[in-house]
Amino acid sequence: MNKSKYLMKNMGILTISNFSSKILVFLLVPLYTSVLSTTEYGSYDLAVSIATLLYPILTLNIVDAVMRFSMDQTYDKKYIAYIGMKFVFLSIVIFGIGMYMLNITGLWSNINGLELFVFFYYISYVFNQFLIQFAKGLEKVIDMGVAGVVSTVVTIASNVLFLLVFKWGLIGFFFANILTQ
Repeated sequence: MNKSKYLMKNMGILTISNFSSKILVFLLVPLYTSVLSTTEYGSYDLAVSIATLLYPILTLNIVDAVMRFSMDQTYDKKYIAYIGMKFVFLSIVIFGIGMYMLNITGLWSNINGLELFVFFYYISYVFNQFLIQFAKGLEKVIDMGVAGVVSTVVTIASNVLFLLVFKWGLIGFFFANILTQ
């Protein structure tokens, strides 16, 4: 297949995958704002912002290196994944210690009692980012597209289930987002 067709095919797959998740976020905002209080939504947003801000720092941005080196045919893909996972696990341990310290000190009143959920969100987020970048490096574009669509379906289903059926509020919102990372 020539490079232009390859590029167009990959662009199409990634556009569909990314567009479905972006439109989903937009369409689900009324659900979130009707079920969650402003304080709950703010606490969630703050917790997720901190987790996503700390992610490149705690992982030393290893996932970008994983993508870059997995694209190079001269490197062993299993060894690249192994090194990447070591950094991912180390970041999880450091983040977990931080969440534990916040829990016992009570310094961050907006997330008191939510530290475990923030920790699990971080774990799912870091693994998701690692797997996405590794898949990119291996040029598994179709797999990434399918994963994006599946994630969108699971996001809708889990939010409806946890927020509307079970009425778990903020905890349900965390569960839904932990599952769909």
